[in-house]
Amino acid sequence: MLRAAFAGTLIALLAGAMGSLILWRRMAYYGDALSHSALLGVAIGVIANVPTDITIVLVCIAIALLLSYLSQHFILPNDAIIGVLAQTSLALGLLASAYFMPQIDLMSYLVGDVITVSSAGLWKIFFIVVGCLVVVVWAWRSLLLITLNEDFARLQGVRVTMFNLLLTVLVGIVVALAIRIIGIIMIIALFIIPAVTARPLSKTPEQMAVMAAASGIIAVWAGLWLSLQLDTPAGPSIVLMACVGLVLVYLLLPPLRRMRQQ
Repeated sequence: MLRAAFAGTLIALLAGAMGSLILWRRMAYYGDALSHSALLGVAIGVIANVPTDITIVLVCIAIALLLSYLSQHFILPNDAIIGVLAQTSLALGLLASAYFMPQIDLMSYLVGDVITVSSAGLWKIFFIVVGCLVVVVWAWRSLLLITLNEDFARLQGVRVTMFNLLLTVLVGIVVALAIRIIGIIMIIALFIIPAVTARPLSKTPEQMAVMAAASGIIAVWAGLWLSLQLDTPAGPSIVLMACVGLVLVYLLLPPLRRMRQQ
């Protein structure tokens, strides 16, 4: 349980920055599509005897590139294309899982299974998260400019296509890492809920990313504690505690503001 808590803490650190960018760019549905495609990545990895972390990231990139192509060549709303890709990739993943690997416990992928985090896995998560955080810090200004206005970012010399792909890769990495902690179904909650919680408490983008990470870490530890006490699945427990934190912030914020004004 402690290994899972530390792994969740590391993932929440990275998800805080990624979730803030996703929220600012109104990409929640897009992140949901990438998370749904994770099961297809798991199935491909098992069938091809390749580490699933790699295949999940590759499938996320493929889905992102396909979405970009379809949005440019088909007269359909982006949300419709995203919905079709999300459900299609999830259906393919479920079918492949049922046909090629019936011995696999799907529930451990769908809702998370904390006991599968080993010491070696924890060290792997540590080095991957540290590396990704270094990349996020390096690319932060460019990602913010693209979020504000892609045309303005191009005028500033930002390579928009490259950084959009970088964002997709980073989201895919978080999905691959979090799949065993929080599960495929609710991975997007680890991006969105802490960012929404941090939004009214922050004055700058950097503050929001840090506070979103802090909110996610609190939700991970509280959710794992709840899971331990009530013997409930870890993923839903973490999401529930994240929602509790969100509700508390929005309930307590107006009285605190009134007290400051007085």
